[in-house]
Amino acid sequence: MPFRPPWENSLNPTCDPMKNFLRKTILTVLFLQINYLSIMAQEATTLVETMVTALMEEAKLPSFSIAVLKDGEIHYAETFGHADIDSQRLATPQTQYRLASVSKLLTTTALAKLVQDGKLAFDQPVTEFLPEFPHVEGVTPRLLGGHLGGIAHYQFFPDKINRLHHYQSVDEALSTFQDSPRVGKAGEKYAYSTHGFTLLSAVVEKAAKMPFLKYLDRHLFTRLDMGQTGPDDRTNISPDMSTIYSRNGWEPVVVTMPEDPSYKWGGGGMI
Repeated sequence: MPFRPPWENSLNPTCDPMKNFLRKTILTVLFLQINYLSIMAQEATTLVETMVTALMEEAKLPSFSIAVLKDGEIHYAETFGHADIDSQRLATPQTQYRLASVSKLLTTTALAKLVQDGKLAFDQPVTEFLPEFPHVEGVTPRLLGGHLGGIAHYQFFPDKINRLHHYQSVDEALSTFQDSPRVGKAGEKYAYSTHGFTLLSAVVEKAAKMPFLKYLDRHLFTRLDMGQTGPDDRTNISPDMSTIYSRNGWEPVVVTMPEDPSYKWGGGGMI
């Protein structure tokens, strides 16, 4: 019987192609995670390669990285394609990719660690850590982590971000949005906000009494043996970093001047 991808009967032909692609990616990853450990290793490996190859060919992806873990043990880890198309540099399990908003999970993990260690509380006012930051009355780490702090996302109001500038500290990054209008009072409504996580990273920094990135490295990445995880530092690019691509239609196109994400380490700046 010919192989049938798990997304074959779940797509809307009238839907935006990018939305269909995202559905395919999510379905592929979920299918592999659920089924990999329930079938023989060689059969599972063949299934992974077939599904990923089909997805990469259709979406014209430069590379794809996947791992299957259970109970803290890596059962399968593989990469496909090229970390850089022009030089034909192959992707490997050590290849680094921008995490984008998945970076927020690292920030909330740091927050939880500080709460566990008694350094702060989820419902402690942000003003106790940042008394000079304006218009955050009633805002707490819990609200920021749930996008309920009333902080605007950077697409809604004018801000002062220079996306090619390297911000030297979280405090400097705060200056990009501290004067932006708020979207509501604390806890009033859900409003997704990367800036809110930059503010949360500043709270982590103040509670930990050390720079945010140093805290992540010392108390998360080192302890969890996450040697390939860290900031996407545009001033010191890792040799394992993948080339950053955009799209022209479906064709991958190199981003010649990638933004410097130092204005949003905690919300979208990690690899």
